[in-house]
Amino acid sequence: MRRSLTITLAILALACATTGPMAPPPPLPPPPAYTPPDGWWKDAVFYEVFVRSYKDSGNDGVGDLRGLTQKLDYL
Repeated sequence: MRRSLTITLAILALACATTGPMAPPPPLPPPPAYTPPDGWWKDAVFYEVFVRSYKDSGNDGVGDLRGLTQKLDYL
């Protein structure tokens, strides 16, 4: 029993000693660059809202983002 344990430990130590440190993995290739299709803006819809004059939620006479978010369903 003692002899088989010694042999097993010797084999394990030899295996660990011969492999050495692991090499780092190769670097990943960069992801492909996103290129939007040509002319995407021709079919797109754009909205521009002047927040200060759209909706006032604080009754101070100046529109704010809270008022704008209250009316998002309308937009």
